[in-house]
Amino acid sequence: MTAAAPGAPWPTRASVVLASALFAAWCLLLWPQWATDPQLSHGVAMPLVATILVVEARRERRPRFLPDRPLVDVAEAAAGALGLVSLGAGMAYAAAMGWGHALAGFLATAGLACLLLCALLAACRDSARVLPFGWTVLALVPLCVLCAPVPPGTAARMSSLLQEGVSEAVLRALHALGVPAFRTGNIIELAHARLGVDEACSGLRSLVSCVFAGIFVSAAFVRRPAARVLVVLLAAPLAIGMNLLRSLGLALAAGRGLRTEGTLHDAAGLAILGLTSVVLVAVGILLSGGEGAPGPEGAGPRAARRTPGLIAMVALLAAAGLAARAGLSPAQATVEQAAGPAPGPLLPGDVPGWSAAAPRDLRAFEAVLGTRSLEQRTYTRPAPWGREEVTVYVAFWPAGQASVTSVSAHTPDMCLVGSGWEPLVGPQGPARLTLGGRELPDAQERVLSMNRERLNLWFWHLYGGRSVGDIDMHSPLALIRETLAHGIRRDRSQVFLRISSNAPWSQVAQGALLPAVFERLRPLGF
Repeated sequence: MTAAAPGAPWPTRASVVLASALFAAWCLLLWPQWATDPQLSHGVAMPLVATILVVEARRERRPRFLPDRPLVDVAEAAAGALGLVSLGAGMAYAAAMGWGHALAGFLATAGLACLLLCALLAACRDSARVLPFGWTVLALVPLCVLCAPVPPGTAARMSSLLQEGVSEAVLRALHALGVPAFRTGNIIELAHARLGVDEACSGLRSLVSCVFAGIFVSAAFVRRPAARVLVVLLAAPLAIGMNLLRSLGLALAAGRGLRTEGTLHDAAGLAILGLTSVVLVAVGILLSGGEGAPGPEGAGPRAARRTPGLIAMVALLAAAGLAARAGLSPAQATVEQAAGPAPGPLLPGDVPGWSAAAPRDLRAFEAVLGTRSLEQRTYTRPAPWGREEVTVYVAFWPAGQASVTSVSAHTPDMCLVGSGWEPLVGPQGPARLTLGGRELPDAQERVLSMNRERLNLWFWHLYGGRSVGDIDMHSPLALIRETLAHGIRRDRSQVFLRISSNAPWSQVAQGALLPAVFERLRPLGF
């Protein structure tokens, strides 16, 4: 972050160096996600942002420093302890699901933020005077948190809330402009078009990016406390309002027969995001007018006091040890390094009375799922009401290839519900299904709907031939329990089976299809 002042106690200087190294390691850890995830693209600027804020802090005209009091010692020690606990929890998730999992990255970032606060409290002491104490340096803590992946449950709830609000607001605006329209969920029906407000249009990306920009602008360009609060509070409403204007513009364009997908959709999003940032910076510059240029640093440090620096240094050394241990741990096997696919086809091809079709793009999910052994077939046959359809999907992981929780991260509750399906019947405990008088392993049962289409769904997750219970991937406590139970275990093979149909189980189980499917899967635990 910065070099310590020559007169600062050596533990404080050491803690500053350790904090800088930990910050650099954190940037390297999250850089792949910053570079590929549009929702985290603002994180690419974090190294430059941190440098600017440290430089601006050292140029404060009237620097203030924390007094050497026991209350500050307690705050520093609490920040260090909380950082170690959070970093350890993040590494536990990483051991179970890999560093690419959002919750692992978020907890690691929360740990870094607390440890960074611990080091800042030591560096801002009156006995050290490495950095002046104030919002300019403290802003680094929330800025780091905003660069972390949003936990899946939080992201889903925020996106859903924003989607519903944007859809309703756009509908009311269209009615005010005299445009006939009605809404079904997040779908807006116009006279000649249907416009869906999906997760990308919810405004979550612009909201996080705009709050990030607001905090940075308030810390780097604004000095008056009231003006700083105003800039930060303005960021979120500005992002939501701008995203609403974008969605309304796309709705009006769709109503006029223009194609809103692709170039127009992406260009509108980038334009609104850029305009929002420009407005926020302009407000910050306007509020900073007449505040005067920052002056030189304050006087040199007073009598050295080593205790604060020792607290920060010990916490950061422990964090560095944890991080090094995590970096040296065996990584989860990649698709290329893992064992080959299960012997033979996993699903039957031709079944008497049924027509079978396989998707062409299934192989695109190999890297995400961490296995090459996955198949899917959609079987159809005539029915009195039209056509009966059954889709069977199965994936297999040999022993040592994946953890239990990493497989559970791709259940229908996470994937299908996130793609637009709404649950009519949610988790209700294990479903005990029978087929031809034989009792199957415990399953999970769901009923979903989308556009008045009803989907009956059953799925199994077997670890070493035994059913794994339903894991709520939205709940951190549930993930902790599963991680402690068997999250990092990979010593047995796993299989995931999903069957979905427009007919109930009592009808799907009749005939030759499911007996043929389960007979083929019997060696895998069924």
